[in-house]
Amino acid sequence: MPPAGGLYRGHQQIGCIYTAQGLEYHHAGAIIGPDLTWNNGRWHAHPDQSQDAALRHLSPAQYLPYAVNIYRVLLTRGTHTTRIHATEPTTHRMLQQLIPQR
Repeated sequence: MPPAGGLYRGHQQIGCIYTAQGLEYHHAGAIIGPDLTWNNGRWHAHPDQSQDAALRHLSPAQYLPYAVNIYRVLLTRGTHTTRIHATEPTTHRMLQQLIPQR
């Protein structure tokens, strides 16, 4: 049931780095997309896969620090829980090994 006023105030909403920056949520989730993948023991950037058109022109080396920072911000918005999913299977498996399952 929505709080008074009928607004969820962030509950069940989808955002991006620009809308989540500076906010905190009790529960959060982040999807690591195909723009940042883990392979051969390191992160790889794929700016052509970014949903941010302003960053697609960057080289992978230029895009990597942006991608890492974007996901760092998104992954630190939850104050109690954060769920993580990676769209790329190798990246998803690496995260599963790092994060204990409950």
